[in-house]
Amino acid sequence: MSEQLPPSVLFFNLHDPSYRAYLPAEAAHASQLQCQPLSVITAISIQDSSGIHEIYPLTPDAIEEQARCVLEDIRVQAIKVNHLYSLEALTVVAQVAADYEDVPMVLTLGAHYLASLYEDDVDQLLDSYLEVLAPHVHTVILDMTYAEQWLSSDSQLENAEDIINHCFAAGVEYCFLLSNTQDKELVYNSLYHTLGTVEHFTYDPPALRQAEFADIFSTSLSCLIAQQLPMSEACKQAIILSLNQFANQIPLGMGRPQVNRLMTYTTTYAAEETTVEDEATEAEASTEDETTVDETSAETRTIAEAGTTEAGTNVEHDTESTGANRHE
Repeated sequence: MSEQLPPSVLFFNLHDPSYRAYLPAEAAHASQLQCQPLSVITAISIQDSSGIHEIYPLTPDAIEEQARCVLEDIRVQAIKVNHLYSLEALTVVAQVAADYEDVPMVLTLGAHYLASLYEDDVDQLLDSYLEVLAPHVHTVILDMTYAEQWLSSDSQLENAEDIINHCFAAGVEYCFLLSNTQDKELVYNSLYHTLGTVEHFTYDPPALRQAEFADIFSTSLSCLIAQQLPMSEACKQAIILSLNQFANQIPLGMGRPQVNRLMTYTTTYAAEETTVEDEATEAEASTEDETTVDETSAETRTIAEAGTTEAGTNVEHDTESTGANRHE
């Protein structure tokens, strides 16, 4: 008797021995979302609960060989990329991605720990993410808290709008601006589509803002994309899940608290999937009707039936259209 295989997600990321984020923490996270995690270590970090002390990048050959070994053996439904530390590493990942163009790739542009490793070459390396890798990416996640790391006057990328337009011109389908704090009351997140539509997701600012939030959000989104959720719904559920995780942190060491990996974090989508068999068809149809997003509508509504997450954080969503392709 054969069982349906779970969707597999391949993660390119640094190895975090504290399990705060990155690998192997995202493997545990993917498992909670009913996805099979696969991994390629891009670097090994020396760190504890207080932060990262040093990073040792792996060679580009090691990165490429491990990626191809896994991909030639196991069919994956999504790829997530974060923390590549050389132009050569970016190039080999781009070459791998070119051979698997049918697999959606999520690229995280968050807090990139480079300053202690590279000095004059930092700007060139970050530019290469957008020049070398972006043409093979399905979705770019830009953490606005650290957007200045990804901006360069030399490449004429001076604001988030420039990055979005550059990504769309390179062939990226979606750009998600994360943690854009426009005022003190709400955090704004915006999903841009290459055809010109924009969807806004807002929530109350969490008490703690940490550099790992973008990576954890990207992990959630990659898994939901692998499960073939519509993009709008995947973004909503990824935000809910990430906020719930950051609302349940524990002081493992003497430094900052971190996500409690022993808890089970559910989303509205996951809860509906566990409905008893005789109600599954009806629940699925109901969910599709309720979560379909009209891209031409400007109606604002609240995520989930109750309008709150497990942690009590209110999340709202609205859609608008810019009326034209952004990169034309």
